[in-house]
Amino acid sequence: ASVSCCSNTLEPLASRNAPEGFATKSYIDGCDIVELKSPMTKDDHLLFVATVGDDLVRIKRLYPEQEARAEFPLQGPCKVYAFGRACGLVEL
Repeated sequence: ASVSCCSNTLEPLASRNAPEGFATKSYIDGCDIVELKSPMTKDDHLLFVATVGDDLVRIKRLYPEQEARAEFPLQGPCKVYAFGRACGLVEL
């Protein structure tokens, strides 16, 4: 598939593994909770955290000066990704 925005073709991003200690995942009350270590300043912050399963994608938008944390209802086996301008796409 070809994806474009404002007449610009978007290239796919390749993810890399998160550095040790970058994120912690826990399961509380039927939710996946992801907490990340990011400064979350206006110049350096994460833009989103996403869970990707076989048939469902959930995205949590993050903002500067907000806590680097996301909660997702349990959806079965899935991969978790985070994206920031400085770190790029990271698989947690």
